Amino acid sequence: MPEEDKLLRKISNECAKTSQVVSEFYHGRWFKMIKRAVNSFQRGGCDKELLVLTGPRRVGKTTILFKLHDEFKRNACYINVEDSDVRRYITTHSLKDLVIFLYKNTKRNIFMLDEITSLGQEWSRAVKELWDYLEKNNLRIFLIITGSAGILISNKYSDIAGRSGYCKSGEHTLTNPLVVLPKKFSELLGELPYKTPSGRSPIIPLKWRDRISTLIKITGADRSTIDSVNTTLKITTITQKQQISLSNYMRAVFDDFLVRGGFPQLLQAHLSTNNPYDDVHRIATNILDSIHKDATLLNLKDVETRNFLVAYKNVARMSTLIDIVKLENELKRLLNITNKKSDPNLIPKLIEFFRGAHILVEAVPLTIDVDKDPQLNMNLKKLFLIDPSLFWAIYYNDINFNNYKSQKNYSMTIIGFLLEHTVCSHLIRLGRDIRLEFYNDGEIDIDCIFELQGNKIFLQVERSGKEVEKDLERTADIIKKIKAQDKNSLKNYYPVSVVYELDEIITYDLSNGQTGVAIPAHYFLSLI
Repeated sequence: MPEEDKLLRKISNECAKTSQVVSEFYHGRWFKMIKRAVNSFQRGGCDKELLVLTGPRRVGKTTILFKLHDEFKRNACYINVEDSDVRRYITTHSLKDLVIFLYKNTKRNIFMLDEITSLGQEWSRAVKELWDYLEKNNLRIFLIITGSAGILISNKYSDIAGRSGYCKSGEHTLTNPLVVLPKKFSELLGELPYKTPSGRSPIIPLKWRDRISTLIKITGADRSTIDSVNTTLKITTITQKQQISLSNYMRAVFDDFLVRGGFPQLLQAHLSTNNPYDDVHRIATNILDSIHKDATLLNLKDVETRNFLVAYKNVARMSTLIDIVKLENELKRLLNITNKKSDPNLIPKLIEFFRGAHILVEAVPLTIDVDKDPQLNMNLKKLFLIDPSLFWAIYYNDINFNNYKSQKNYSMTIIGFLLEHTVCSHLIRLGRDIRLEFYNDGEIDIDCIFELQGNKIFLQVERSGKEVEKDLERTADIIKKIKAQDKNSLKNYYPVSVVYELDEIITYDLSNGQTGVAIPAHYFLSLI
């Protein structure tokens, strides 16, 4: 039919376009990983491949595809599945028909299917049908599909021909799905204008193994490593005609990060000098609003996902600690529903939605023998916002900035809340198997607990150093109590404080024989 031919010609012409990349590109790390895998495929490393690229909306997944398209301009074909004409064709024909037609007529074998979840609940069936056809007919095609929240939480991801673990293209293996998140703090430091005394080794370890090794040594109070880091943090250089220490330079970058976060749209935004938070709130709210279109993929309603964020704001009040019963009651009030009409699984579904949308990071109560500690409230969870900008999107209108006189225009109290969200949510960047826990018995609260290479780290997040030693003492007491119940036989339990105001690492000899460590927040996050 003429309309079909017109659409296919349109897509064919778009596939032939080049230089679609915007001037600012923030995801070089992801791009290089995928590029290596595609190069391996092109050299015959495998017969066919499927890579799933996910992450929050507006994080830059499409821009990565444009960059890849430009890199493999003779072999790549970009298809925007959100385009109404494309969806109409797929509905009347199939995704398989579209891709195979383009493959045969353009001779291209790298297909990028952007926002595949716009097909609704049928997206996985359509991809599986295409994959099965490739397998049956021995066609060499590298498929890259992108999607937001629904690609992982609609119980459809595992249907894609069993391709749920890794993308194995020759000698290159990628975690599948590959999750693209907003830029983390360490990625924004760039090339630091500093050199070590020897002038040879980098100021901040750049390789992942070096960062993790340094982090474990510091949390374990390794004196040699701590002395070396503290010496390095004091190094000064001339930046913008001012002499500034490395620690203060990192703090300045960190302060900016706490305002604008790591979404590309905010990184390239020119914020108002009078009130940057107003600009951040506007842009971040727009980013946050974009996720609600994915609600139907989990059989949720837009009104439910929107009111969940309001309920979360009202119950949390900037904190990360949430009483699930109170959250459920607040949501019922906002939705004007009674107990008889309510879905008992609605709150778990909504939490899973916002986790899958990469908006919230969840921590659960530390797994211990509850009977021996009846004070623990198992209705509590911690829900961390994954990016500082989302904090301002949710809470900005609740803050009266005119009452704050500090140069940063927000109080140290707000820094404390924002810092806990930022530090604890960053921890999931350490690996896909990182599980976050916390401890709260009504009196003592340990902000987040995680295991790293056999070491259990109990983390307190502090805005100032005033209460650090006391909090480390309390944490050490809880560690002693928990260690006695440990069934995993971990050797190392470390009490650690991450402190906003610190400029160097400080150790404390605690009363029960343990050593506590306080780490500047900007340095701690540089290792993640």
